[in-house]
Amino acid sequence: MDHNTYHQSDRNQQTEEVLNELEADDFLTVNTAVTPESEESKILNEYLYHRVLTRPDVSWRTAARYVARSLAIAVSAAAALTLAYVFLSGKSGSAVLSPYAVFVLLFVLSMGVFVLVYLKRIIIFLVKMYQKNASEDRRRSCCCMPSCSEYMILAVNKYGAVIGVCKGLLRLWRCGRFRGIDYP
Repeated sequence: MDHNTYHQSDRNQQTEEVLNELEADDFLTVNTAVTPESEESKILNEYLYHRVLTRPDVSWRTAARYVARSLAIAVSAAAALTLAYVFLSGKSGSAVLSPYAVFVLLFVLSMGVFVLVYLKRIIIFLVKMYQKNASEDRRRSCCCMPSCSEYMILAVNKYGAVIGVCKGLLRLWRCGRFRGIDYP
C-alpha cells in the first residue's frame, strides 16, 4: 500500500468518526430536508421559463390611418372655426388675428386635444409595437411577472396615461434588480 492510499483511508476513517460523534450528540440536529419552494416561486419560475411570447397584431398602417383620420378631423374643425371667426369678425369689423393665424392656432389646439384624449391609446400602441418588433432574447430578459411591457399596458389601463407611464418607467428602472410577481 503506497503512502497516498494510506493517508486517504486514514482521512476517510477520521471523517466517519466525526460524523458518528455528531450523530451521537443529542443537542445537535442537522436538518437535511430541503424546504419546498413557495407557491409564488413555483408560479414565477413556470412563467419565466415556459411563457409563450405573443406578438400583438398591430401595424404602422393602422397607426397611419388613425393619424390621417385625426389630422382630417383637426383640419376640418380648425377650418370651420376659422370661417366662423372670419364671418363673425367681418360683421363687427374688429378682427384681432388674421384668418391664417386663427386657423393655425385652432389646428394646434385641436391636435393637442386629440393627443390628450388618445394618449392612452398612443402609449399602448407604442408598447405593442415594441412587443411585436423586439427580439425574443430581449423580451425574455425581463425576470418579473408580468413582463415590463405587459406591466406598462396594465398600468396605463388602470391608472391612466400619466400615472401609468410613471409606474411603468419605475418598473423598467427596477428590472433586473427585482424578481417576483408584481401587478400594478
